[in-house]
Amino acid sequence: MLARSSLLLASLSLALFAGSAGCAAETELDESAAAAAFTVENGDRFVISASPERIVLAKKVGDVAFPFNERSLRGKAILIHPVARKADEGVYARVLDVTTGSNRYVVDARPLTLEEMTSITEDEIVRIYIDRKSGSKKTAPGAVLSPSTIRPLGAGTSFNALSFSGFDLSSGVKFNTPSFIRPGITFEHTIEDVQLTPDALVDWSWEGGLELGFQADFAWKSKVEIGGRLSGEFFRSQTLEGPPVHGFVPIGPVPVPVSLQGKAYIACSAAAEGPANVTVDIEANAHLGASLRVAPERGVAPTEWVHEGRWPASASGSFSATPGIESTFSASVSCLVPRFEVHATVAGIAGPYVATAPKITTDEEGTRVEMPIIAGVGAGMLGLNTGVEVELYKWKP
Repeated sequence: MLARSSLLLASLSLALFAGSAGCAAETELDESAAAAAFTVENGDRFVISASPERIVLAKKVGDVAFPFNERSLRGKAILIHPVARKADEGVYARVLDVTTGSNRYVVDARPLTLEEMTSITEDEIVRIYIDRKSGSKKTAPGAVLSPSTIRPLGAGTSFNALSFSGFDLSSGVKFNTPSFIRPGITFEHTIEDVQLTPDALVDWSWEGGLELGFQADFAWKSKVEIGGRLSGEFFRSQTLEGPPVHGFVPIGPVPVPVSLQGKAYIACSAAAEGPANVTVDIEANAHLGASLRVAPERGVAPTEWVHEGRWPASASGSFSATPGIESTFSASVSCLVPRFEVHATVAGIAGPYVATAPKITTDEEGTRVEMPIIAGVGAGMLGLNTGVEVELYKWKP
C-alpha cells in the first residue's frame, strides 16, 4: 500500500514538474516520499551514456534539471529504457556510488540479477523512460516491439509467437568464411539449400520466472570436404547473426527491456590427431523446439533454477549424412552443421538462451547423427561467475 501511495505521489510530482518550465522545473528534488518512485517519462534526454556498470546523466537539459541529486540516487536501482546510441539495449542496475562533475552525474553501478528484478519494490527504482510520443524509438536498432506484442500469457490474452524476420541463412556466406582454421587444413563447404522458419516466445510470471522458447522448421542440404592433418577443433566459421528484436517484458513491478537475437555457426573437430580425407553429403528436413524457465527459488542454488518451459523439447523429421566412397580416416571427425542459438539479453545483460546443434560424426565405422537441444543462462543473470547450460533433449534420427 505504501509503495502504491509513493507511486501516486511520484506521478503527481512528475506532472507538476513537467508542467512548470519555471522555478519548480529547475529545482532538484531530494529523496522524499513523493520522489521515492519517480518516473522520468522524458528521461532519455538526460542520458549521456549508460552501461550496466557506468551511467552518465546530465544534471540539466536546457532549463530543466534532472529530478534526482547525488544523495538521492545512492542505493537506488536505475531502469533505463533503450536510448539509441546511448543505451541501445537499456540498463537495469543498482547504484553503488555517484560522483558529481560540473554538469553531470557519473554513476558506478552493477547489473541487477533476475532474483533482484523479481523481488525489488517499486519505491527502490528510478525509472528513466523514453518519451513514447517522440521519435526516439524510431532510431533504435533492429525491430521494436511494444509490451502488447511480447506479453505475459498469464494476462489472459492470446499469444502469437515472435517471428525472427530477417534471420536469413540462404546466402551462407559466413558459414564458409572461417573465423578460425588450423594451418595445413583444407575445408570446403558447399551449401545447396538452407531454410529456417523460427518462432520464439519470451515471458515472465511470478510463478514461472523468466521463460525463453524457440521452435523452427529447418531444411538443409550441403557437402563438406575436409583434408589434412586434423586435431582438436580445426575449423570454426564466422557467426551469422540475425537482427535483434527489441521489446519489453514485465519482470517484477516494471517493464524491462529484452532483446532477442538468433545466431548460427559451423564448427568441426577431430577426436585425435591424424591425417584424413573426408567428404560428407548432408541433408535435413526437421522440426524442433524447446523452452526453458529461469525461476529464482529461495534456499536453492542458482544452478538449479533452470527448468524446462511450456514448449516441450522435441525434434522430428529426417537427417542424413552420407560419407564419400573415397573418404579415409585416422580418427573420428565431428561437425556441427550448423549450431543455431536464440539469445535473450535482459537490460544489456546476457540472459537465457536455447540452442540446437546438429552433430555429424564420421569415422571408420560409419556416420552417426544426433541433434541435442541445449538451454542455458548467462552468469550475470544468476549472480554467479559462470553460466549454466543443460541438455534438454537429444534426437538421434
